[in-house]
Amino acid sequence: MKNFYFHPGWPKTATKSIQIGLFSKLKSFNFYTRRNVSMHSYYGHKVLRPFLYNTKKISPAIVKKRIFKNLDIKKKTIYSDEVFLANLVNNMQKEKYNLSLEGVIKKIKKIIPNPYLIFTIRNQEEYIRSWYNQNFHKNKNFSSVNFLKFIDESLKNKGVINLEMLDYYKVIKTFKKYFPKSKIEILLFEDFTSNYNFFIRKIASILDISEKEFTNFKKVKANTSDSRRKRYFYRLYTNFRMNFFPNFQFSKFLGFNALTDSPIERHYGPVEKITNFMDKLFQGNKVEKINTRIPKDIKMKIKTRFSSSNKKLGSEFKLSLKRYDYF
Repeated sequence: MKNFYFHPGWPKTATKSIQIGLFSKLKSFNFYTRRNVSMHSYYGHKVLRPFLYNTKKISPAIVKKRIFKNLDIKKKTIYSDEVFLANLVNNMQKEKYNLSLEGVIKKIKKIIPNPYLIFTIRNQEEYIRSWYNQNFHKNKNFSSVNFLKFIDESLKNKGVINLEMLDYYKVIKTFKKYFPKSKIEILLFEDFTSNYNFFIRKIASILDISEKEFTNFKKVKANTSDSRRKRYFYRLYTNFRMNFFPNFQFSKFLGFNALTDSPIERHYGPVEKITNFMDKLFQGNKVEKINTRIPKDIKMKIKTRFSSSNKKLGSEFKLSLKRYDYF
């Protein structure tokens, strides 16, 4: 088999945009993404996730056979899926399935023994803000959640977000126990948003792609922040579905071409379509804007927590982290 590239995110670092705008354009590659693996109703929810969560005994050989279906061994392969790191960033998922970083890395090693690893990282302050905005709707009392309280709890290691997983240097140092440094590359979310030509040239260099494929790269913004109203409708819909129709396949009934009908995957299928419809229907209503401004003293706490590790990471992998205020 030719070179195998594994891109595990981090989540909230334009992963979906990279998948759609870059990786999916590479004709000389096999390409597997979150949408057709970990989010798939069969490959993800009945094969990969049970394997990852230890909820069912599934051999690595079965996982590889199922999720890397129709793989052309003459081509290079990219597998881009943030599910592995996302479940460690989310403390609720991490504790629910008793996950550990080394445990997840060992699982990766079993299904992808010798890949090139491509990580994307993001300034921790902006990461926390973005993570909060996306996950805010999942809290039953989201209308009264205080953003600063969320950050304070996170800094005390009591919050929903696991800040240990945002110490990129330590996480990648753990990966280096199982994969050689020569096969680890790091991309910056900030380059994607503000220095796109440099970003795609770096990817082109990592993947060793032809100039012809390089010209197919187009910037795509796949994820946009939802309105507060839309998050409200999303919560109503999912609560209704989970309480009254937990096993009913809305995607088939409503004619939506969904890969999964799981209510937790709101970016695909009926959940997004229904909440989009309701959002447009009531768009005349006044919507309160979520205040996610971070005071200077709390910004300093966040920077102090990660500054030293960020310096080490920047030095080791020759990254321009100071340019983007990582330290």
